[in-house]
Amino acid sequence: MTGLDPLASNGSSVLQRRFSLGELVDASSFREVCSSYAELFRISFKVFDSDGQLLVDAKGNRGDLCAYVRQLPKGRSSCTKEVTTIREKAMAADKLSYFDCFTGLRYIIAPIKHEGDALGSVVYGPYRPQGVKMPDLAKLDAKVNPETIKRLQARTPAAAEEVAKRVVDHLVQVIEVILYTGYKQILTSRLHFEAVTSSYEELQRKNKQLRDSFERLKELDKLKSSFLATVSHELRTPLTSVIGYSEMLMEGLAGKLNEEQMEYVKTIMEKGENLLSLIASILDFSKVESGNLRLARKLTDVKSVVNEAMSTVIPIAQKGQINLISEVSSDLPQINMDGEKIRQAIINILGNAVKFNKPGGQVKLKANTIKVPKKIQKDDLIPAAFAPPDESFLQICITDTGIGIPEDKLSKVFDSFYQVDGSSTREYGGTGLGLAISNSYITAHGGHIELESERGKGSSFTIYIPMETVP
Repeated sequence: MTGLDPLASNGSSVLQRRFSLGELVDASSFREVCSSYAELFRISFKVFDSDGQLLVDAKGNRGDLCAYVRQLPKGRSSCTKEVTTIREKAMAADKLSYFDCFTGLRYIIAPIKHEGDALGSVVYGPYRPQGVKMPDLAKLDAKVNPETIKRLQARTPAAAEEVAKRVVDHLVQVIEVILYTGYKQILTSRLHFEAVTSSYEELQRKNKQLRDSFERLKELDKLKSSFLATVSHELRTPLTSVIGYSEMLMEGLAGKLNEEQMEYVKTIMEKGENLLSLIASILDFSKVESGNLRLARKLTDVKSVVNEAMSTVIPIAQKGQINLISEVSSDLPQINMDGEKIRQAIINILGNAVKFNKPGGQVKLKANTIKVPKKIQKDDLIPAAFAPPDESFLQICITDTGIGIPEDKLSKVFDSFYQVDGSSTREYGGTGLGLAISNSYITAHGGHIELESERGKGSSFTIYIPMETVP
């Protein structure tokens, strides 16, 4: 019988497995205990596992009789036969039994059990049984010295039958207590190991499911971005034609229109331009999502970019009776950036500030440069004289007096397709992509956007872009 690994291919629990004697004891400690026991009672003994493997050979005072007999040719062959018989009896032992050697010495063979299973056996001896006449060994060989035999027999440890049996019973009990302790320890450790292994395998399985789901989502996301880009591109071409023909109708190229017809054409053109703006946003978003966003950096006049963005939203601000205020510093330098991307980011934020405002409200844009001390790790002990120089940023702050954003929604407004009011009956239209695209453009420049807002009092978006004056 051999011990089984808790992760054996049959998958059975450690509670159903049988362990060998060698697995349940600490070999060095077990040998030390057995050696002390043999020294105490002065009689040798051996411990075998159920496969007949010798685990312990505890030497007591066995005398020299056996050594003397093995020097004789006939005695050597007889000893070999006796040893084989004793080992076979030890492997098959089910209860305490005796074995008498041809030398007159005796062995006691006792099984070692745990929870009814035989894990091995103890072979106690040889010893000289008291009250038993020793055989005449002079017949073994002509060279045998009878006086020597008698002297060696007398030196062999003797024990009364009852005493020897009690010693063996006690020894077996001690071993079984050691086995019980070892079994508890190995059971606890292997149950823990099984639990950890089971948790690990479950975690691996869930990780695989997550990886598979993630790969599937990535694939679906690519398909979505490709679909959005393709559809948006295909819609933009005919829509441009619709807007173009509307302009020609309004200019009277197909004949003069009456007042009602002019209103219809204006509505067609206005809705077409709104739809074209939405399509442009989706195209920009698909580029960001697909990782194809490229910056065309060059030295750019910041003041002209900001003014162009402001002029773009003037019509919708006038229509909504929103007052636009521009405070742009006159000494803004040229910055190495993608002017078109920054302009679009500003337009998106300004457009929201106007759209989510109220008649008579206000939107203010301030643009200037600031210096910010470079962040230093807390554990960096740098003297002030050697501290890194301050970082220069272009700061664009857009403040409105609109409806504001609830505090619990602030962290989500830069998410794609997110709208504070996501209901089907929402008052304000849009795709929810403007702020997400603006944030992507600013982040691509190494900058960031800070947001402060209070429900019912308005919002403040502050853009920070690192100033790079060298292309």
